[in-house]
Amino acid sequence: MMTKCTYRSIPLTCIVFWTLATSLHAGIDVSTIQKQSSADKSIAILIGVAGLQAKRLPPLSGVKADLKVMVQTLQNHCGCKRIITISDDDKGRGTYDDIMTRLRAALIEADKGKYDTVWVYFTGHATKLLDGRLVLAPTDCDHKRLGLTSIPADLISQLLADCNCKHRYLVLDCVCAGAASAKKGVCIMASSQANQPSYLSPSKKGEKTPSKLPSMFTTWLCRGLGGEADLDKNKKVSLNELAAFVTVHVAEEVANKFSNSQTPLFSQSDSTIVSIPTGKAAQRQTDLSEKTLTK
Repeated sequence: MMTKCTYRSIPLTCIVFWTLATSLHAGIDVSTIQKQSSADKSIAILIGVAGLQAKRLPPLSGVKADLKVMVQTLQNHCGCKRIITISDDDKGRGTYDDIMTRLRAALIEADKGKYDTVWVYFTGHATKLLDGRLVLAPTDCDHKRLGLTSIPADLISQLLADCNCKHRYLVLDCVCAGAASAKKGVCIMASSQANQPSYLSPSKKGEKTPSKLPSMFTTWLCRGLGGEADLDKNKKVSLNELAAFVTVHVAEEVANKFSNSQTPLFSQSDSTIVSIPTGKAAQRQTDLSEKTLTK
């Protein structure tokens, strides 16, 4: 049995929060490759909640690192010129009202036609309700009133589905991430299956204590988006390739380091997600990725 500090989960017996990663459907079949639109038409909303106001659990150690590496990866590899970060690092931020107000405002902005790609990323505490729904915890979440004070992952998926953008990605890095439902037109990238924890990175080789490094899932996701998932070497990373790359590496590393299971899941899609630059531009991005992700 892993110690609590190693991963985020909320046991239903006491309904206490402790998570950090997610996942979804397997078996992606990419039949065609579609070119993504120009790099300046992507917007991302990144949400990171490390702790709860009630302080029932210690803060998640890797949330800040998750947000940092996602910002750098989306800017440098996915063409995101507009990135909105919602974090409980700032006093009064990360509450239910703060997250939902800013998320809706960003999606309305995207819906007006300025962007053709929208990313929503969440890293933090989560749990499944008794009816199986995955809910995400803002800082002011009340463990006694989860249904009223947490944010349903399916609500975010539906908001994305209602947003008039060509590409819509929902990335969940939390416990039981695979319990989220992919609404029509939304690709979900989940750190784990519906009944699995999501693991933090160990602080040192061989140790099982959490560190301030990005989580297992976010680390391999960003490495894949950085170009390592270009399995057929065609200078493009499809969602099919990304899913295969992240799933294999996360499952292998968790098995080796924690003797446990974590299998990311991705909903079906047929689009190219990254076009990899060549020459000096590619070298600059490789250097950045190595600095960001080295443990």
